[in-house]
Amino acid sequence: MRFALNKYTLTHFTRRRGFNLQAPVQLQGAEARPRPSVKILGLQLDPKLRWKAQEKAVQARMNTQMLALQRIATSIWGVTMLKARQVYQAVIRPALVYGAAVWHEPTPIRARNGNTQGKPRGLAAKLLKQQNQGLRIVLGAFKATPIRQLETESFIAPLDLWLNGRVARFQARLESSGIAQRIRDACGTIRARILSRRNSQNRQNRQRATSIEPASTPGTVRKAWPESWTGTTTEAWDLQEKQLVLRDWEKRWHAENKKLGCSVRPNEDPGKRRVVPEDTLPTKQILGLHKEL
Repeated sequence: MRFALNKYTLTHFTRRRGFNLQAPVQLQGAEARPRPSVKILGLQLDPKLRWKAQEKAVQARMNTQMLALQRIATSIWGVTMLKARQVYQAVIRPALVYGAAVWHEPTPIRARNGNTQGKPRGLAAKLLKQQNQGLRIVLGAFKATPIRQLETESFIAPLDLWLNGRVARFQARLESSGIAQRIRDACGTIRARILSRRNSQNRQNRQRATSIEPASTPGTVRKAWPESWTGTTTEAWDLQEKQLVLRDWEKRWHAENKKLGCSVRPNEDPGKRRVVPEDTLPTKQILGLHKEL
């Protein structure tokens, strides 16, 4: 098999200043000039790996999909709320979070004050707007409807918490297959070589590369996070993340309730009430209110 050299794409990955990001590469007479982003397996990678190119690509894709969802889920005719919810979960959300195992930064289990969970960060925080728009279409809600009510009424967890569960499951499977350790070993070798060439004092840099604690590398952080999130080792975990996501969702809901000064009604079943109170705990039973409507 031969590859067309004139079809090669090039980009430079670095967050340091002083590098020529426009430097081309010669491949057997063919010149490959760098691009501001490169697409690999459906993911848009920018030179600093800040995922800005991926964000733009997802937003362009969501504009089309949200219009399609709006066409089939109008307030007068079309699919029911439960069917629209199913379309969002099965079609739109997977396209929204494609490749999240690579770009998602897990939400901190505890905030800086140590009492509640931290806020979403990274690309997930920027894509919350897209999910909120989808939930408004699914529910036929007003623009002024609070986001926490959209999530509770549709029983769809906040995007960052749902992604936490997906990333934890992905990382656990990666650890069990042995691929995660191979990736960490390869990254460690590359990292040591880069550190050894950073200054002229190669011997000191090698000592620095070998003295760095394993917990400080991104690979070991990704390995430790699922264990701290699940409370058990990756080998003992049953890969069932839904209950853990619901646990974090309830914690965030209680924290928001406390800030808003809402009263809690844990003993009331929303499925048996004609009017659901605003401070209803997230529960799947609320979907029963929309059945056959």
